[in-house]
Amino acid sequence: MAKSPAHISLLALLLSSEPHREALLQVLTAAQVPKGTPPDRIEETVSSIFSNTISFSDDELPSEGWAHSRALYIVCKCNNYVIGRVMIDNGSALNVCPVTTLKQMIVDLNRVRPSKTAALAFDGSWREVNGEIDLLIDVGP
Repeated sequence: MAKSPAHISLLALLLSSEPHREALLQVLTAAQVPKGTPPDRIEETVSSIFSNTISFSDDELPSEGWAHSRALYIVCKCNNYVIGRVMIDNGSALNVCPVTTLKQMIVDLNRVRPSKTAALAFDGSWREVNGEIDLLIDVGP
């Protein structure tokens, strides 16, 4: 088992599995794009399915364009607790979750691992973090 590959190419999977092929055909049939969509946009759309990033097309940007400084907030679910206004910052090396939020989600605080990380706060001061924790979140329909 240890020598079995953890991944299989999408093409190999589709060629070897009828149920997977049918599922993909169902998705491709339901998905819609404007008629004049160029091939590079199709590639970009399909690539986004397999990435862990959130991206936007130019027509989804605010009027200020890429230079805007508005935060992106989403709603997610963690431990069956709906959390509103979760800020997305792909450029950040640190995701902040207040201890009060962990308590409201009834997360065992013993799961928080010690950390020597320091973070630059909005006021310019350096603050030590309380610790680190891995949380599984659900985003999407």
